[in-house]
Amino acid sequence: MTYKELSYFTHDELSNLTYGEMSMPLNELLDKLVDENRPVPIMFYQKLCDLCDEINNGKVKLKEPVIYSETNIIINKPKNKAIDFFEKIALIYTLIEGIEYLQEKFSEIWDWISSRL
Repeated sequence: MTYKELSYFTHDELSNLTYGEMSMPLNELLDKLVDENRPVPIMFYQKLCDLCDEINNGKVKLKEPVIYSETNIIINKPKNKAIDFFEKIALIYTLIEGIEYLQEKFSEIWDWISSRL
């Protein structure tokens, strides 16, 4: 971001970014935040989006700064709940198979010990 773009944000808002991220173009920064699924305050994210009024050939046309009230709301990239659900079902199935295997082996060990007594 340029100095002019950085001047639209408070110190607290900029503390959400690293120095490397502050030097990135706005459109790349927005893409990075979404791709990393990193939680950022929603008003900070909205200000970034508002600055990216129009992107042409990597150049950003700036709007006038908008004053936002501070908020603690956090925005995250939505997760695919179906994938999480199926991963958990697969894990449960694997655990059940493991328990059945251990039960079979303990039964064999118990039978062997019982035959020796």
